[in-house]
Amino acid sequence: TDHHWTALGAYYAYVQFCTAKGITPHNLSDYEVSQFPGFLGSFYNDGGKPDAMKNDPDTVNAYHPVSATASMKYGDNENSTLTGGQVIFDESTASASLKYGTFIMGDNPFTVIENPEVSNGES
Repeated sequence: TDHHWTALGAYYAYVQFCTAKGITPHNLSDYEVSQFPGFLGSFYNDGGKPDAMKNDPDTVNAYHPVSATASMKYGDNENSTLTGGQVIFDESTASASLKYGTFIMGDNPFTVIENPEVSNGES
């Protein structure tokens, strides 16, 4: 019911990226997953709210970073005061149209994710 990629689709793209870079991707089973059922996305909301979609809402699956120390900050731009947040935010009580906000605290103009466990010079 939405125009965004699913997290599973993003994972498949990540695997292809890793293959192209010659690095070993994490297995999907390495990730803790949170599920947020009852999501009705932009196709539903902007498309006249059809009953067929309303009666069969999506479940947003969110895969948590493997790193226990990854953190994020977000704001309006790189020069603004940044607010700390969670890479995967609990949206279980959010309304049906807002559950996609689980990823990096929603749509933000500027986001920085830091992972101190990366020590090979990659970013």
